[in-house]
Amino acid sequence: MAEEPLVSVVLPTYNRARVLPKSIDSILAQTFTDFELIIVDDGSTDNTKRLVTDYSARDSRVRYVKHEANRGLAAGRNTGAREAHGRYIANNDSDDVWISDKLEKDVAAIQSASPNVGVVYSRLKKTLGNGTEVYVPADNWQWLNGNLHRSILEGNFITMQVTLIKKECFQNAGWFDEEFPAVQEGDFLLRVAKKYEFLYRPEVGVIAAVSPDSITANQGKRLTGKEMLFNKHLIDFKKYPHALARFSYSLGHAFSLRGDMKRGRKYLFLAWRNHLSHPKYLLAFFLSLFGSHTLYKKTGTIYLKLK
Repeated sequence: MAEEPLVSVVLPTYNRARVLPKSIDSILAQTFTDFELIIVDDGSTDNTKRLVTDYSARDSRVRYVKHEANRGLAAGRNTGAREAHGRYIANNDSDDVWISDKLEKDVAAIQSASPNVGVVYSRLKKTLGNGTEVYVPADNWQWLNGNLHRSILEGNFITMQVTLIKKECFQNAGWFDEEFPAVQEGDFLLRVAKKYEFLYRPEVGVIAAVSPDSITANQGKRLTGKEMLFNKHLIDFKKYPHALARFSYSLGHAFSLRGDMKRGRKYLFLAWRNHLSHPKYLLAFFLSLFGSHTLYKKTGTIYLKLK
């Protein structure tokens, strides 16, 4: 490529050669073409290298970067961002597919936005194993534009696949925290949201199929990551008691369902203490006092219906 591309697309992968082509193909088929595609091989032992080098031989926009050992998703995203030549950085995962005009619309949106906007994001459509379709953000989510720091504290609704981010955001807000086993994007976006505004493009930009070997389906890693995020940003959570309560409840409920009643009770109490009038938090904490995982799980369907 003779000139620097406007956009750098980062695609970390690890032993996903079987599904990787559909992700690569959806990127290379974009109506917007001024980009480079940086595929970061995170120490794969399958035929990922051969697959990607075949693509790069046919399309000069494709670049291959390899980690000698598996370092995790955050490290892959960081390597790609550091290698990026573009002014803007987009991300995708190994088995997710971009809508053909995603990049074109993202670039148009960010270039016409206020200089304070650091991130443009669209909507993700997830197809679950049973065929159910889930949209992120959900239809009823209210805070989608501008300063989203408090909104993301309530619960992150932005996945990296749907974003287009100014490269300066990484330089000014910091890179992905490689200590996180999952939900690194929530931690990263919270730091970005302290310095930049967000712009929502209310169209589906990415289609994701949630597979068992996907990191997004690994609930144990996600729960560990969420607890790390909570502790890392606790000072900010304390500024917004209802956000703290909501996040604490999600942690406490998840730990309780997994049988860790002691840890679950700790977070459920924190949720109730920071939002005393919320019936769901009170009931969940009350149930946790019995110390029975079975009882908690059986009665969960009752209080989960409460708003």
